[in-house]
Amino acid sequence: MDSITCIDIGNQRAKFGTFDSNGQLLNHGVFSSESSETINQQIDSFLHKGQIIFVCDVSNRLSTNWDSVAGVKILRAHTSLPFTNHYKTPETLGLDRVCGISGALLYFPNQACMVLSIGTCLTIDLVDAAGIYKGGNISPGLSLRYKSLHEFTGKLPMVENRPTYKTMGETTEEAILNGVQIGMLAEIEHYIAYGKSIDPNIHVIFSGGDALYFEKQVKTKIFAAPLLNLYGLYNIFKHDDFFKKS
Repeated sequence: MDSITCIDIGNQRAKFGTFDSNGQLLNHGVFSSESSETINQQIDSFLHKGQIIFVCDVSNRLSTNWDSVAGVKILRAHTSLPFTNHYKTPETLGLDRVCGISGALLYFPNQACMVLSIGTCLTIDLVDAAGIYKGGNISPGLSLRYKSLHEFTGKLPMVENRPTYKTMGETTEEAILNGVQIGMLAEIEHYIAYGKSIDPNIHVIFSGGDALYFEKQVKTKIFAAPLLNLYGLYNIFKHDDFFKKS
């Protein structure tokens, strides 16, 4: 087999990318639906085309035991990884974060990287130039912050995210937009500064659905990688040497 289709089933979207055996991305896309039925049908379709399938499913939407199907591999906590994991509870490290770290090391091998995934949650992960994962943090993403302000207060409205250019809001909606976005930006800038204090040459990598709102606002040069987790899946797949096992 000379191609592999990596499938990243996230909390909000399910994406796929097909790579050749040299790591060249041949095509990629987003599934038309995030339903379990659509995802399982699509995997079956890829498999019938003679492709190897490697799946990261963080939202538990695989309804079939694909582990027992020849040509299909599911990313698990025990899968061999292209970095050394110094997390004290490695089995609890989110598989989406594992993919992001692995993707960063594919782009920047033997170099320190900080991965900021800005989606449902804001996750920050740090790996040094020796390929040792040093840990990371998790906080709510944009949508969760807006939702919590609405659901856990009596009168604050639910706000849809949009760019804001004021420091102080002149309406309640503007106050929420400013508070959430400026707060997240300050948080992101803090972590970038921390990474730079550890290694001035560290690569800062943005991914996730809401990265667009922040990548042009940060003062530091960053590398935007919207398909980071797909590349990470390929890197894990290559490291695990599944091609030779198939």
